[in-house]
Amino acid sequence: ASLDYIKSVGGGELHIPIGAYKMLSGLTYDISAVSTDYDDRLIITGAGRPTRLIMTGVADQLFRYIGNPANPKGHLHIRDLSMEGNNTVNSSAINMSGGAAYNTFSSIYIGAFDFGVDLSDVDQTEFYACQFRWGLHGGIFRGAAAGVTGHNNVNFYNCSVQNNSIYGFQVINSGALSFYGGTISTNGTFGSPSSYGIQLRQNIISSGTINFNGCLMEGNRGVADIVCVFDTHPGNILNVTGVGFLRTSNYADNQIHITGS
Repeated sequence: ASLDYIKSVGGGELHIPIGAYKMLSGLTYDISAVSTDYDDRLIITGAGRPTRLIMTGVADQLFRYIGNPANPKGHLHIRDLSMEGNNTVNSSAINMSGGAAYNTFSSIYIGAFDFGVDLSDVDQTEFYACQFRWGLHGGIFRGAAAGVTGHNNVNFYNCSVQNNSIYGFQVINSGALSFYGGTISTNGTFGSPSSYGIQLRQNIISSGTINFNGCLMEGNRGVADIVCVFDTHPGNILNVTGVGFLRTSNYADNQIHITGS
């Protein structure tokens, strides 16, 4: 009801005070049917880690945001809270789709979901000091349809992707994605061909740019810390600068594993 009211007045802030809130179903904010340029500026704030949104045993998205490709300006901002699950299959903490753009997430702890974040066709999205931990998959990012640059300017600043049992992140058809600082560590399962720290799969986009700057890759398992699958599309660029790779003989087979052309 609070989110419906905020949408009806063209934007606003929902503050969630300290406490543990058990979610029986997810929250949805949908602007897909808005026919005009909708600058809604939804802001959700907590009081730090003690603001706990808990959703267990529910195959749902704790927070779902559906944008509007024709009028993508959303300016969503979520900050200073914790989202917690129990690794229920098909659950996610944050799900965004439909051309949602200009989004900011800061100081959020996301723990124990099937997918910490599940983003499809989003643009101009940034994460600051967020944690994606103890899930099955830290997150997945999927681009737009063929011929369209998806996930342009998705940036992570000092974020931690840790202890996810299948993989840390998978990025599919990214226009430009960057990790600045932070840690991608201890993700995946020993010896598994489907495990890794992060996988970049570019099978539509032919001019994607992926940047890692000043990150720490430690103790990821499976194929590699960074897996790149560029298929047959030329022009993709992988930049790795000032990145530390720490592992023992029991961890990933490679630090960087690249296939395709």
